[in-house]
Amino acid sequence: MNKISFLKIILLFFLVASYLRIKDLQFTEMLADVGYELEAARIINQKKDIPLVGPAIGIDGLFIPPTYLYLISFFYLIFSGSILSISVIYAVMGLLSILFLFLLIYLLTNKNKIISLLFLGVLTFWQYHIHLSRIIWHPYPTFFFHISITFIGSTFFKKRKHIFISL
Repeated sequence: MNKISFLKIILLFFLVASYLRIKDLQFTEMLADVGYELEAARIINQKKDIPLVGPAIGIDGLFIPPTYLYLISFFYLIFSGSILSISVIYAVMGLLSILFLFLLIYLLTNKNKIISLLFLGVLTFWQYHIHLSRIIWHPYPTFFFHISITFIGSTFFKKRKHIFISL
C-alpha cells in the first residue's frame, strides 16, 4: 500500500467518523448532572474565575484535568452559552481520540499500516464510542484524556533512549 492510498483511507475513515459523531447534535438534551459544564463555563467567562481542578469522575480523588473546563468555556463563548457548545466539544474530543489512538497504534506497531487501519476502522464504527461522543456527561472525556496522555507519553519516550519508571 503506497503512501497516497494510505492517507486517502485515513481521510475517508476520519470523514465517516466526523459524520457519525456530528450528525444530530442539535437534538442533544441536558440529562442528569450535565449542568455542571455549562455553569463552570459561565463562571469562567463571566466572573473570570479559573478553576484549578476539573470535575470528579466518580472515583474518590480522581478528577478530569481543568483543561477540559477551559476548552468548554472557549466553545461556550463562541456559541453564546448554547448547550450545543458542549456537544461540539464532546464530538471534537471523540474525533481527536480516534486520531490519537490511530497514531499511537501506528507508532507502537512500528508503522504497521494494516493493524493501525484496523484499529481506526473499529473505533470509527464503534457504537459505544459514537454514543460517548454525543452524550454530555463529564466522565465521558476520560477516554480522550487517557488516549492523548498515552500518545504524548509514548512519543516522548520513543525519542529517549532510557525510560524511567517510578512507583
